[in-house]
Amino acid sequence: MRSLAELIELSQVERDRTRPVSVKDRYRLCYNLALSAYCLSSAAWRRLRWCKRKTFDANVFLHHDSTTGIIHDPTEAYLSCPIEAPLPQLEAGPDLKCDLNLLELGKILVEVRFWRKPDVFSEAHGRSWEEGIRRQLGLLITDHPDLLDSESPFVDAIKACLSYEGKVAAKKKTTREFLTFFEEHILKPLSILLPDCPGAEEPKEDYLSDVETQREPLTALPHKREPGPKSARAKEFMSRMQKFAISYVNPLSVKSRTPLPEDRSRKVRIAVIDSGISSSDSEIRIALRDSDIGLGLRDRRIAGLRNFCGTSVDDCEDYHGHGTTVAKILLEAAPQAEIYIAKVTNSSTVSDDELHNVRKAINWAVQVWDADIINLSLAMRVESRDIDEALSHALLPGSKIIFAAAHNNAGHHEGPSWPGRKLGIIAIHCTDGDGQPLSTNASVGREDYFATLGLDIPIKEQFATTKSQYVYASGVSYATPIAAGIAANMLEILRHEASHRVNDVKKWFYNGRYMKVLFKAISQRDHRCCFVQPWTFWHEIISVSPRYRDVQLRSGDERNIIRVLELLAA
Repeated sequence: MRSLAELIELSQVERDRTRPVSVKDRYRLCYNLALSAYCLSSAAWRRLRWCKRKTFDANVFLHHDSTTGIIHDPTEAYLSCPIEAPLPQLEAGPDLKCDLNLLELGKILVEVRFWRKPDVFSEAHGRSWEEGIRRQLGLLITDHPDLLDSESPFVDAIKACLSYEGKVAAKKKTTREFLTFFEEHILKPLSILLPDCPGAEEPKEDYLSDVETQREPLTALPHKREPGPKSARAKEFMSRMQKFAISYVNPLSVKSRTPLPEDRSRKVRIAVIDSGISSSDSEIRIALRDSDIGLGLRDRRIAGLRNFCGTSVDDCEDYHGHGTTVAKILLEAAPQAEIYIAKVTNSSTVSDDELHNVRKAINWAVQVWDADIINLSLAMRVESRDIDEALSHALLPGSKIIFAAAHNNAGHHEGPSWPGRKLGIIAIHCTDGDGQPLSTNASVGREDYFATLGLDIPIKEQFATTKSQYVYASGVSYATPIAAGIAANMLEILRHEASHRVNDVKKWFYNGRYMKVLFKAISQRDHRCCFVQPWTFWHEIISVSPRYRDVQLRSGDERNIIRVLELLAA
């Protein structure tokens, strides 16, 4: 985030790096700021300062990515609000002939329109400095050479902000008269400029991000059609995953006759941040529908969707197939989890212009969906400070579990990619079905690393217009949701089976630190590669090992598992 004043200054000193904001977007931002002021016109909220007391700089912030120089969402701004109750009263000089709140708003609107800081302090001094600013703003907009005749509604709106009539309306006992004044003399004039902004220069083609075009629905997944030499072992791995879920995960929801405690009552939630899902795929369509699960209850596997890269927030159609494949793997690997789809791109990678989509999707997954696990399979070419900040908030102690692809399938001559290398994130590498690391894995030095199946994963391709068949997906993008699915199954077991001594399962188990410990425990090791799969560990703990650490185990007792899983959190 950067303040409006900082961005305007940057646009003057870093013209080659900072992307300009078109006049159309500036007018849209002006209208949105005025609309926000209108909505914040109750007695308490009108105490908010739109400008700083001493400098009169705008107290408004926009999302600026310092890595790329792009101002993302230039029509959306954020107002800094102190956490005080109640907010202090606004204090204006005795000679001010307009409402202080409207004066600050008018100054910001002028600043946004011309994208430069107006010189309004030449007469601003002493007790009447606000009145000096008001007079200077009035002179500035009266005969400004850059304003066209067709922009007179903007001038009218600024004059209303600076008028004595606005001050009178603001002092009425009820807000109705003030709102009427605001709507008639500020909002309506600004709205006139929205459909066709006169004099607005069109942004250069270089500055346009992912122009939406008419695309054809997906009819095939982007994977090879023929099985590879190791596809039989991959098929065996996925079969074991299915059998594990049938034996140890699926029966839990039926077994629970009494309602679970509040901290355990909700299913595990997984947010997939990717290229969306194809509504043409039969399995995806079924997952999007409500289905009977007995006793009149209704359930939906894909519980939420949101588009962060287009004009319609509900349109999560996948035109590449990457996100559809990731979602289908998760639906199979974690049969009891709720899946949430966040679309951030129309390809298998994230461009520099799309980085802000990922940041918004992470925040949405955390704040709105309250996801327990976030799956990031997409490759990102650059490290983004804003995404890093969103991930850091998501990784606060006792919070989310985030899985990310560890590399870009480039092999040992490259190191781990971002955000997989970020501290706290569980980075996933690839193996074949037998747990042998692939040559496409990145070099990790002497550190241990987690890996699971990422070669020849069988995916059922079943579109409405084509015959059902299996295709074979390979790459770290598809190993990542398998790992996320294993984690979801572990949490599903813990929320049902953990003893009553564990008074808060989320605090103890729903975090990256615990999941890393658990993954290390259930992995089969090949040098530094920790091959993540649960069934060997389950067999050993139930039937083979007489004890685990200092805990005595009973041969053949399935309760051994929950004892050990709880022990790992100690």
